[in-house]
Amino acid sequence: MTKIQSGPTALLFRAAVLLGGALTANAASYVTSTATCYNSNVNNSSSSVFVAGQTAGASLGGGATCNTSAFGNFSSIQDSAVTAQVQGGMTGSASTEMRIEFFLFDPSLPANSIIPDMGISIIYSVDISASAGSSSFAIKYLPGDQVYTVFLGSSTDPFSGNACPSPLPTLPRCNGTYAGTANMQLLGPTRVNSNGPGGIGPNTFAIYVNTTTNDTAISDASHTVTFGGAVLPAGTTFLYPDVTGNPLGLSLATTASVPEPGTALIGMASLGALLLKRYRV
Repeated sequence: MTKIQSGPTALLFRAAVLLGGALTANAASYVTSTATCYNSNVNNSSSSVFVAGQTAGASLGGGATCNTSAFGNFSSIQDSAVTAQVQGGMTGSASTEMRIEFFLFDPSLPANSIIPDMGISIIYSVDISASAGSSSFAIKYLPGDQVYTVFLGSSTDPFSGNACPSPLPTLPRCNGTYAGTANMQLLGPTRVNSNGPGGIGPNTFAIYVNTTTNDTAISDASHTVTFGGAVLPAGTTFLYPDVTGNPLGLSLATTASVPEPGTALIGMASLGALLLKRYRV
């Protein structure tokens, strides 16, 4: 297993903080998953789900020549594609788009205050393998983006944006298992106290994951992307207006405990008694 940790060799993950909406009326967290099998010589199969926690699946040849699956539940994304056709013309694709809205609060700051962008820790794992074909794993902000922010491909030039750490000189260049942890920086301003009258609206985290295979190949991210959390600035709390739990793993900053005045006086008195005893001896 090849492990890629955060740093210069880490996979680059991108997300964004957008502005818009009110506290509850316009909250719009969602998960959309799509699975597709396409054979240019025969037919195709495709399905999409728009409810978190449901799986989209597609297959051809009873699953023997193409089998794809896409799943997202706000706390993880699990996509996989497997194709097995030597003659060519077979493509499998599984993708999940996720958007999570949240508010941040700090009573010491004015409305719509901007704080330094947070980093969300993300944990990922993917297997890509190809023999008579190609496979790839990608993450970007939105499906329509032209630039991938994460890309691993078994059969493309590593200098074309492929993050494969040790590409082989011949095809397939990048078969293997890639796992690790990366810090996903948010782009744009992160707002605090942006709810209610005059509030700009919630912060929005967005991510899009896609696995693709052609001919005889595997791109298995079925144990893929989860969120490892982020520590908020001191005094800041959070609220998800339309998602239960804490899917992004946000946590409150902790401060060193300060003893109560009475406790401190008792401790000083005990110390004084101990010193006096030792002095008399």
